[in-house]
Amino acid sequence: MTLTKSRKAGFVSFLLVGALFAAIGACVVWFLGADVTLSCQRSDNSCQLVKSNPWGKQETVSQFPLSHLKSAEVVSKQGTGKVRGRNKKTKYQVVLHTETGTIPLSNAWTQNREVHSQNVTMINNYLRSKHEHLSVVESGKVVRIIGIVFLVAGLLALLRGVWGMLKMMLGLGFLLAARR
Repeated sequence: MTLTKSRKAGFVSFLLVGALFAAIGACVVWFLGADVTLSCQRSDNSCQLVKSNPWGKQETVSQFPLSHLKSAEVVSKQGTGKVRGRNKKTKYQVVLHTETGTIPLSNAWTQNREVHSQNVTMINNYLRSKHEHLSVVESGKVVRIIGIVFLVAGLLALLRGVWGMLKMMLGLGFLLAARR
C-alpha cells in the first residue's frame, strides 16, 4: 500500500497558514510597531508619552508632571534556553522612573542597547539641565519590518491557497460539465 498526499486539499493548508501568518504580522505591526514619543515641557511641568501607529493614529499613553520624572534607565532581560545551539540574546527596554513607579517607554524589547542608551542619556541630561523642551522618540521600525515580513508571507500563502481553491473549483466544474 502506498500513501500519497492529496493535492486537492493542499490549498486548505495554504489558507490556514497564510491566515495565521498574516494575522500575526498585522498584530505585531499594530501593537508593537508603533513609535513612542516622550515630550516634556518644563514651563508646564508636564510630560506625556504618545504612541503613533504606522497608520498615523496617535494615542496618549501616559501623562504625568515633569517633577515626578526622576530618571530613565535601560533594563535588560536575558533570553532563556538555547536557539540552534547558542544562548538566546539579551533584550533591552527603556523605563522611566517616576514618583509613582516605572513606566516603559515602549512595549517592545529590542537587542539594540546603543539606541536605548542614547535615549536614556538624553532624558537624564534634560532632567539635570534647564532646557525648556525634551522630545525623545523610541522607534518601532525594526519591529514593524519583522511584522511586515510575516504579513507579506501570510498574504502570499493566502493568495496561493485561493489560487489552488479556484483551480480545484474550475476543475470540478469542467468535470461536472463533461459528465452531462
